[in-house]
Amino acid sequence: MAPEFKAVDAILAPGPVGALLLLLAQLAYVPNAVVWAISFTLGPGFAFGTGTVIAPTGSALGSLPSFPLLAALPPEAHPGAAAGVLTGVHHGIAPWLSMAVLVVPYLAGVLGGLLMTRAAPAAALETAPLWGFACGALTGCVLGVLAAFAGGPLGDGRLAAVGPSGWQVGAVASLEVGVAAAVTAGIANWRRQRAVTASAGPAAAPPRPRPATRTVPGPGPVTATDDGHTIYVNPWAGAEDQDSAGARAPAPHRPSSLP
Repeated sequence: MAPEFKAVDAILAPGPVGALLLLLAQLAYVPNAVVWAISFTLGPGFAFGTGTVIAPTGSALGSLPSFPLLAALPPEAHPGAAAGVLTGVHHGIAPWLSMAVLVVPYLAGVLGGLLMTRAAPAAALETAPLWGFACGALTGCVLGVLAAFAGGPLGDGRLAAVGPSGWQVGAVASLEVGVAAAVTAGIANWRRQRAVTASAGPAAAPPRPRPATRTVPGPGPVTATDDGHTIYVNPWAGAEDQDSAGARAPAPHRPSSLP
């Protein structure tokens, strides 16, 4: 990228004042360039002119203006050193580098799912994946809006189409980041619940309830328990042999006490 940048700068030969103005113009395009780089990483890429595309799987470019910032385009898809333009170029980056670039959105989804599970652990197993996909969908909506604002015409004719497509970036980001975040959040939440259950052990089991008692109607007060035992209780025991003054009452005459 450095040789291409030097070649374009040599073609322009802006001088001190022109170099300062050119630097300010490039700094103004940095936010747009960041959104374009995100669109490139997601896969849809972006356009720099009518009928052009710059994506990880390949680039198809026509003539480009001699602008130093365009030296950051993929290899061999940048302004030429001699003429300052390229016509009908179809090039791409190395296959291993293209795969590495396309993996980045999924890694972002994995990180988002982990952070979401850590910040708000869900109680139900099916809730965490839904929240993870919702985070990915929200990310896609935000990136789609940014991509729509980062594009626009730079002039008439060929440069009337510059920048990424908002709906393509939003749809691809929602699927890539959302699916990765949903799977990661579901697995992380399941592992968290399993660890909590294992650490709690038998202490987490509820205590065994005590047998309930009930009163069984009958000739006398009877108390029965659910464990199969029956207890007969006489509430007047000890009091039937005493009179109202507290003295022990004489034993009643029963057939056994007769002479």
